[in-house]
Amino acid sequence: MIAELGGMTSVLLKAALDAGALRQMVFAQNIAAASTPGMVPLRVSFEERLSGLAARAGSTDRPEPRVPPAEVVEDTLAISSGDTRVMLDFEAARMAQNVLHYQALARGFSRRMELMGLVVNDGRR
Repeated sequence: MIAELGGMTSVLLKAALDAGALRQMVFAQNIAAASTPGMVPLRVSFEERLSGLAARAGSTDRPEPRVPPAEVVEDTLAISSGDTRVMLDFEAARMAQNVLHYQALARGFSRRMELMGLVVNDGRR
């Protein structure tokens, strides 16, 4: 339904909000399991999965591209370095950064919906 109302921008905003919510849960899980031996920190892959979407979106002979969902993956940087410990201060800082990012996305989505409301109401409030 979001695609019909706001087009691809609204679809992308919704997917980014979903990824932010998932990212918050992953940070909480990493913090909760920090003292578990052998625990590999998890990350959310979303922005990386969007890399090819922009190129496909400009094509006129293809249907509107499908936005890939966010995916939970093991932290490849931690695995490659051999240090798979969960660093609590790092996780807490990234969690705070994610909250700010999510709030900015939510404000953007809200403003987009306000503009669509103005369009529907012929500019009247």
